Amino acid sequence: RGLGDVYKRQILVTNFEGFRIVNEMLGVNGGNIILKQVGKALNVIDNKIGIIYGRMESDKFAILIKSAKLPDGLKLIKESIDKIINRTPLILKIGIANILDDNIESAYERAIKTLHYIAHDYSKAIALYDEKVNESYIRSQNLILDFDDAIKDHQFLVYLQPQINSYDNTIIGAEALIRWHHPKYGICLLYTSPSPRDKRQSR
Repeated sequence: RGLGDVYKRQILVTNFEGFRIVNEMLGVNGGNIILKQVGKALNVIDNKIGIIYGRMESDKFAILIKSAKLPDGLKLIKESIDKIINRTPLILKIGIANILDDNIESAYERAIKTLHYIAHDYSKAIALYDEKVNESYIRSQNLILDFDDAIKDHQFLVYLQPQINSYDNTIIGAEALIRWHHPKYGICLLYTSPSPRDKRQSR
């Protein structure tokens, strides 16, 4: 079945990866100009197929759409925004959630979780909330809660990745990599990732 076959409405939440870089390159006013252009593009789409939309926070827009119009609407939204950010380092991400029992607030939270699930994954620009998203969110929250105990129990280990001189194949240095040996999740890679409260703001 398609995304719109079961539920009457979906909520889409858009986000842009790389907005801090845009603000540094163009200034906050330059970032705001892009967001205004996105708002105008969504207004054009509203006139074509009928959507409800609004800017929620920083660079996020929420879009309410009927399921029957989701495929065409999603295509219009992506194509319109991609034209705006074509010559910028921005990457568009869209999280989608079905609206259950007319609870828009809960659906919005699920769409936000979906955005975090596909963040920094360049193979995924659009995703629908499902159980995998929820499991990933629970796992990330558990890791945050377990962090202090991991330090106390020495669960973080350092691995040295050698740097090789390509001319004579000699080792000239090493890169230190930290791995978390979690008792439940096994070896976890550590990297810097925005938390759900991280706001890439255009002021």
